[in-house]
Amino acid sequence: MQQPRWLAREVHAHGRASHGRASQMLLPREEHRNIYIELGANWANTLRLHHDVEQYIRHKHPTSAAHLSTHLSTRPFEVYAFEAAPHIHPYLEAFVDHLNRGSLPPCLTIPPAGSSWVLAEYAFQYGCCGDVRPADTFTTYFRRAATARCGTFHCCPLRQYVNTTSSLESCMYDTFKMPLHAVVAAVPGDTVPHALLEARMAEAAQPNTGTQARYTFVPAAAGGAAGSLKMNGVTAMQLIHGGLSSSTSHAPNGHPAQRGSKSLEAAKVNVASWLQHFHANDFVILKMDIEGAEFELVDAMLALGMAKVIDIVLWECHGWAGDCAALKARFSKANPRLLWIPEHSPLYKGYDSFSSPNRLKPLDPRIRAQDRNFTEANCKPVY
Repeated sequence: MQQPRWLAREVHAHGRASHGRASQMLLPREEHRNIYIELGANWANTLRLHHDVEQYIRHKHPTSAAHLSTHLSTRPFEVYAFEAAPHIHPYLEAFVDHLNRGSLPPCLTIPPAGSSWVLAEYAFQYGCCGDVRPADTFTTYFRRAATARCGTFHCCPLRQYVNTTSSLESCMYDTFKMPLHAVVAAVPGDTVPHALLEARMAEAAQPNTGTQARYTFVPAAAGGAAGSLKMNGVTAMQLIHGGLSSSTSHAPNGHPAQRGSKSLEAAKVNVASWLQHFHANDFVILKMDIEGAEFELVDAMLALGMAKVIDIVLWECHGWAGDCAALKARFSKANPRLLWIPEHSPLYKGYDSFSSPNRLKPLDPRIRAQDRNFTEANCKPVY
């Protein structure tokens, strides 16, 4: 297996690589940037995944830990987060402000689950029966959860619901029904101003000269061309297991779009051409979970020669939209040193180490009003 490009550069910088073209491509260290691009930010579940990637690198290459540490600590990261779903935008705006300026974090009122599997990790904490065990598979977990007997105070016995995944979702929906409907009611009808999108994306032209990571939120869908994306409207039940999907994609977890929801239109920005802000000497992590749009985006990136600027790809590829193996092969051919990290791996499991279900918990709507008021004093309501 070939070394990742960033590792080869780092070794060369310390006099351990062969001479030749690599030495001509190595730019001065002060010009190097650390970039994390988050396509599909959801509820900020993986907004700080770059920290975990750093730890992964040091663990994966222990003999080069000192060199890699120097490389990664040269400059703080620049994080660019893209999200199409308008009901999440207020939360992400407040969360990014919290990370950048230290303001109060936004109040989380519903489970920030992007999949039924992550929802399962929340379920036990809210009495919806069945903890996730290390040896569990998706099937064995839900088979056990469907017949679980719980001893927790607020437990919803799943046997009163339909079998398997829908039982867990129905229980969690019943628990969070009021805040779920509040989020749906707050979905903005206005489109995001084009000038705002341009300003946010233009921040990539300015390297991070601060001492802390810099976070930028772009409230738009990521694609290989600018335009718009028609999306199925969101209902409270959909929101419990992932939320919106594009009108050309499958709804989350195979659930059909539900009646009674109004379709939405989101802005779509050209991420492929925007990547030209970055260069081969930068360390760039690209995370993609964009509901099938990865095919359009990667093809556009390849046409512009942008595969060369990416070092690590964390992705979920949606097979209903195209041939995932062929897409990965084309990307890898354009940049053979890419490090690929699939979803559901130990590093990329739907949330980062800061946002696990044990740490990032929504307010329990069943607690006493005075307790809820005390909790909300430590966060900023956005819905």
